[in-house]
Amino acid sequence: MTKSKATSKITKEISSAVRDAGRDPETNIRLASILSRARDYGIPKSTVERAIISGASPSSDGSEHMMLEGRGASGYLLLIEAVTGNKQRTRPEIRSLLAKHGAVLGEPGSISYLFDRKVVVTTEVREDSAIEPLDVAIEVGAEDVKDSELEDGTKILQFICEPSEMRSVSAGIKKHDMEIKTATIEYLAQSTAKLSDTQLEQAAKLIRIIGSHDDVVRIHDNIEPADPQSSQ
Repeated sequence: MTKSKATSKITKEISSAVRDAGRDPETNIRLASILSRARDYGIPKSTVERAIISGASPSSDGSEHMMLEGRGASGYLLLIEAVTGNKQRTRPEIRSLLAKHGAVLGEPGSISYLFDRKVVVTTEVREDSAIEPLDVAIEVGAEDVKDSELEDGTKILQFICEPSEMRSVSAGIKKHDMEIKTATIEYLAQSTAKLSDTQLEQAAKLIRIIGSHDDVVRIHDNIEPADPQSSQ
């Protein structure tokens, strides 16, 4: 996705979040999550401020946040977040895109219950760090912590908590002199669908197509590569 398109989608999310629950990120967890992503994308502060003002304006376009639930041809699950001024238009358009690739659009609630809504606080790991991630997670009140790696090879830690605990967990992490990269609301799958290489390519293609829709802002899935041993 180009930076201009990402900026457009994130600013739509910001305005929608402000309309839903106000412009204060201290009390509007969804807005705080989106602002964290905006900083990570490098979106200018002036652009963010315009989006906040737009969302708070009585004359705003009234776009709403909606969640669409899909199931792929290989059995994987998709939670599709959209911001739209016309749900009656967006829903059938997404249904059509899914159907063209053997996927189906489910009824509200038919798939979302298989995901947990959490906040993931991501920090970079310094090479000289002697921090024990699990000890930090317990101390700050996180439910879990996972180590991972970005595409550029940067090592990261992901602390998982309830959205209501985002502020306290983030504050606790900072006390350990750990720089927070992002703190975002994520939908974490309770179980995964293991796909073969061919199925992964097909799923990735569908996700790219859905993600290119102007109203779609984020897509969550439960996809995991199959163990090579299992296909032998």
